[in-house]
Amino acid sequence: MNTAKKHLILSTIFCALTLFIFLAFYQKLPESIPIHFDSSGSADSYCPRTAAVFGIPAASIVLNLLAAFSLTKKDSPSVFLYYAVPAASAVTALLVVYLALN
Repeated sequence: MNTAKKHLILSTIFCALTLFIFLAFYQKLPESIPIHFDSSGSADSYCPRTAAVFGIPAASIVLNLLAAFSLTKKDSPSVFLYYAVPAASAVTALLVVYLALN
């Protein structure tokens, strides 16, 4: 297995692991989770808890696959680029949980 494929698989697993962040707080999350905030910090858009818990990790996996496949077409991409989407996914999951609980 080549290096690009290993990074693709590993980064996709990291994106999928964000589901466990949501599942750990599932019972504490409100039924409607704020997903967008206006300039004053007030929530102005909500989504159902189940859609956020399963949709955000699914969307991050899709984005990760698109980014990784575009990186494999380059001659020598930096390794950290394979893990930019998983890092953003983890930060997003933690922020959504934090903001939903406050």
